[in-house]
Amino acid sequence: MINNEIMELGKEFWGLLSFETNLTGLYEYLELNKFGVALTTLANWIVFPELMPPDIRNSIRLKIIARYQTEEYKTIPYVLMTKEQTEVYEHTLELLNFKYNNVTASPGAYKRIYSMRKESFEAVLHQFIKYRYLDKESMFKYYDYYLETQEGK
Repeated sequence: MINNEIMELGKEFWGLLSFETNLTGLYEYLELNKFGVALTTLANWIVFPELMPPDIRNSIRLKIIARYQTEEYKTIPYVLMTKEQTEVYEHTLELLNFKYNNVTASPGAYKRIYSMRKESFEAVLHQFIKYRYLDKESMFKYYDYYLETQEGK
């Protein structure tokens, strides 16, 4: 049951950030600043909901599922973001797209992940494998492409 809820939440995050709001809008809607949760922590949780404390994950999941029944949600479209927030948002969205499309997408479809430091790139790939969003064969395909992009630098 928990894995289904995590999958559901992950896909809700992908839909929200792709079609409904931006990262800052979602952060404000969830009122995470009241709990001392940073925007970058939310970005990490969005990509890997498994990392959220279970009670917070359940609260967020319930609020997101019920969002269309609240007036509060209707007032939070895209929120103006700073340059740094925009960078975090775009990076998070690319990681989400990678998460759900890595088997069928071309390795060249992702630009931001290839700009990561090697250690960070490897850590992200390992997280995707750990939570079964990426198989080892696909990992090698992306890792080889990453190494190719780094040769010219």
